[in-house]
Amino acid sequence: MDSMNYLAAINWNEFTAIATGVLALGLIPTGIGIWVTYKAAKDDLHATQDAARIAQAAAREQIEASHRPLLIEVPPDGPVSYDPLVIHPAGDVPRVRTEFPGGHVANLDPRQVYVHLDGPWASVAVSLRNVGRGLAVINPQEIRAVGERLGQMHSCQVSHERLPPGESTRVLCTPRLIHGMAATYPWVWELFVPYRDFAGRQLTVAVIRLEQRHAEDPWHLWDVRQSAPEDVTFPAVDQLATRVPEA
Repeated sequence: MDSMNYLAAINWNEFTAIATGVLALGLIPTGIGIWVTYKAAKDDLHATQDAARIAQAAAREQIEASHRPLLIEVPPDGPVSYDPLVIHPAGDVPRVRTEFPGGHVANLDPRQVYVHLDGPWASVAVSLRNVGRGLAVINPQEIRAVGERLGQMHSCQVSHERLPPGESTRVLCTPRLIHGMAATYPWVWELFVPYRDFAGRQLTVAVIRLEQRHAEDPWHLWDVRQSAPEDVTFPAVDQLATRVPEA
């Protein structure tokens, strides 16, 4: 009977609250342990994902480097890549009959820079050699020219638009020549020749600097530097070269 009175005297609401609090206090260390474990696992996952991304990027870079092309200048007295159009007259100086976009024709040493000014046009020829590890793909429509007295590009042609390693190609361009303004010397032009690998990736721009020191001097190729597209300031869109329609 006394036990019944004792149980009846208990405030069960307070007892339940106290018991719940005690239980919660007992679970706090467990909850903290779970959170610490979760946080550590999350950090490990992020670290693993970062490491995987770095490894994938490095692998991709190695794969791309294995077939990356590289266009440089052709030595003016170096060997000539096989071309059925090249002839070797007396003196063994190679010559090739070259017809420029716009109609100008000349017999040129394919290793030499050539610039001819005729009326409203400038005919420009430059040879490039692929010393990289993979095929270089050149689109003539993307080639541009900038410089004093140079206007809109009429057209460009490339003798080998798909250039294997170790081979050379000739770039022929005919930009419009602006009259009514005198050139200052040294007279400097730049040709921008974008090229890609065989998969259409690894876009690089070969920036070719041409220079004439004095009025009667021949033009020289000063240098060829490799630039990322975002580092090159191109001329206006209306100066984009267009391919001459085939007859």
